[in-house]
Amino acid sequence: MICPRCGYENIRGSDRCDNCLEPFRDRDVPQPVAGFQQLLMEEPIKSLGSHLQVRIPTSASVADAVRLMKEKRTGCVLVVDGSSLAGIFTERDLLLKLAGSGKKLDQIPISEVMTAEPETVEGADSIRFALHKMSIGGFRHIPITSKGKLEGLITAKDVLRFLARELIYNRQSAA
Repeated sequence: MICPRCGYENIRGSDRCDNCLEPFRDRDVPQPVAGFQQLLMEEPIKSLGSHLQVRIPTSASVADAVRLMKEKRTGCVLVVDGSSLAGIFTERDLLLKLAGSGKKLDQIPISEVMTAEPETVEGADSIRFALHKMSIGGFRHIPITSKGKLEGLITAKDVLRFLARELIYNRQSAA
């Protein structure tokens, strides 16, 4: 690899230049060029807005959570202990952990079946960072926190809606 700083020819796979010690670690990381690619890689999550947050205390039952999810027409509830995020309970938790179990939902504490300490993002994180976490973790909802405090929630649908709107806007602007 030829060093972009001093032009020295290094051994392929080197972490830094043997001549000037320039680090090579970020050389193969994709960089945004412009337009939609730049938007996806650099736009902060806070520009998506925050999805409706439905919160429920850790003392609630699964029946309370399901009732609230139906009432608010949402796929998840955030389980809180005061103002701190304790966990998340989603449709998938209901289906995979409880469906067919024969247990009475009003007798099961939400804290027993929620996903404790879920992955979170911060409002300043990029959309690509959130999508990466969602993809790796296999989930559609991700809470937004700031310094440990719950601030919001974004969903895969929120991201898709934002990206579709931007694609349409970019096409109209280019015409």
